[in-house]
Amino acid sequence: MNFYQEDFFHDRIVIGLNLTYQAFEVAYVVTHHHSIVQEAIDHGEIVITSKHDISHPAHPEHNFTGGYYFYYHLDNGFIAVNVDEFDSEKVVVAGTPVIAAMHIAYKMGARAIFLCGVDGGLIDDKMNYATYPRMTQPGHPGRVESATRIVADEIRKRGVPVMSILPFINAKLEGHKLT
Repeated sequence: MNFYQEDFFHDRIVIGLNLTYQAFEVAYVVTHHHSIVQEAIDHGEIVITSKHDISHPAHPEHNFTGGYYFYYHLDNGFIAVNVDEFDSEKVVVAGTPVIAAMHIAYKMGARAIFLCGVDGGLIDDKMNYATYPRMTQPGHPGRVESATRIVADEIRKRGVPVMSILPFINAKLEGHKLT
């Protein structure tokens, strides 16, 4: 994300994940981390988060105030993803909010879904953009890649292109290293 021009996302509907709203202007924030929901709402963001997280016995009840929406989902594993009810009211989830965000964008009527910063690895040995306040677990992108691909393929089957775009002229990354 560090390599996109500042105005690249201007006049686009942008769904940011987790804390990306702190560095980029977004229309919606999708997260399954309830610990950041009220902070994002207080910042003026419209948050879309999982209802299951607060109904689970291990999670305390939250009473958020402000602009937020809940979505319901199937109980999927971290890597396993179930698309059997893709066209139901539920949102498909797995071990990354990228999956929920793609499905939500599809349900919102997106004509195309462009993934930015979902590169599946490290660029110049960095997994997160420079000012991201919490580092992602090492190896996380690789563990969720197949589930992300399954959901992207379901969306593509329904006529909506899903693709990753890079801020470089080609996949050689203009001298930057992807590992």
